[in-house]
Order: sequence, then structure tokens, then C-alpha cells
Amino acid sequence: MYRLAQTFVFRRNRSPIQRLDPRVRLLISGQLLILVGISSQIHEVFLTLTGVLALAILAKGLRRLANPFFMAWLIVGSTLIFSLQFLLNESLVSAVILSTRFIAILLSLSIFYVILSPDEVEQVMKSARLPRDLVFAFSAALRFVPVLMLDGLRIMDAQRSRGLELDKGWPSTRIKNFIPLLVPFIVTTLVRSSELAEAMEARAYGATPNRSSLEILRLQRIDVLALCLSFAIFSLAVEFFLFV
Repeated sequence: MYRLAQTFVFRRNRSPIQRLDPRVRLLISGQLLILVGISSQIHEVFLTLTGVLALAILAKGLRRLANPFFMAWLIVGSTLIFSLQFLLNESLVSAVILSTRFIAILLSLSIFYVILSPDEVEQVMKSARLPRDLVFAFSAALRFVPVLMLDGLRIMDAQRSRGLELDKGWPSTRIKNFIPLLVPFIVTTLVRSSELAEAMEARAYGATPNRSSLEILRLQRIDVLALCLSFAIFSLAVEFFLFV
């Protein structure tokens, strides 16, 4: 489970994707998500899934996405969707399409954490002239997702060491056994939020209406080339999916 939580932690590397401007990376990630949403035929879904995997390879994040726990969740979820769709519609093709789209959507959302850090997302939102409070709230939420997951796993390990059984008994018993996890998890979350509020107050958050930034985003030649290439591929894919 710790390896599953590490999937959502950003790690910087020297991949070709992470050398691009954060705005270009965000645009490419959004284009893939749109293509997953509009794909309706089995060949379209598999082409989009291939594009998602190709982006993961370019970002050198395929090993992170291929960890056993994350793949187990993908297999269980896609199998459940496949079974329900096949039982309801009695169509093998539609069941394969829906389960594959589920895998592609989860992979494309997970790649967001592989190619973009919360600081870069904050820079992109600032460059878009979005409200400062909205930018801070969104970037703080991105930072807290892996932190809260790791906190929850540590609490589970601590309660197991005290004799709490989480993996035995009937489903109703397992649900009741998760109740002792809620109180320490809520307390830990409130403590972290209080520490964040104190840190913001110590740094005089909101004292000046216009904040300066250490880094200013500027498009380089490689960014313009990647932007044009992504738009060309995206336009061709949309035309192929919708009009062919």
C-alpha cells in the first residue's frame, strides 16, 4: 500500500517530458483525457491507451504506474466493470470498451502526478490569472493527497500492532473495525490543517495584493515544437474518432 501512495508523489527526472514547460505538459495531459472521453470504438480506446502508455514511457514513469498494488486496483476495477457491463448488455465488445476506458482514464489521471509537481501546477494557474485563494487551495490539495494517504497507512499499521484485525471476519465486521481508524485520521488531518494555517500566518499570506514569483514561465523553442506537434496529433485523433 505504501508503494500505491508513492505513485501520487512527484519525482523530478531528466525525461524529455519534464523538460517541457509546465503549461505544455498540462495541455498534453488534458488532451489525452479528452481523447479517452470521446473514444467509443474498441480500436479508438486501444489507440488512446497506447498514447497514455507512450506518454508514461517518455516521462520515465511507467515503473511507478506498473507497481503491483496500483495494477491490482486497475485489474479489480476493470474486471468488475467488465462483468457488470457484460451481464447487463450481454455484449462482449461493449464490456471490453468500457473496462479499457476505465483503465485509460485512471492511467491518464495518474500520469498527471508523474509529469507535474504541485508547484508547477500553481505556476500554471498563476500565469492564467486565476484568483490567488483558488490557486493556493488547489495546489495545497494536490500536496496533501499523498501525505494523507501515507498518514492513513501509518495509522492502519499502528492499529494493527495494537491487535486490530482489519482483514478478518465478515464484511460488516471489517467495516466496524475501520471505525477506530477514523478518529486518529481526523485528528491528524486537523493538526496538519492547523499547522498549515499557522505557517500561512507566519509568512503574512494575503498581506500584499500582488505577489512576486521566483520563476517566470517562458516558452522555449522545444515547447513551441511540442505544442504544435501535440495539437496536430490531437486534431487528427479527434477527426478520426468523430468523423471517420
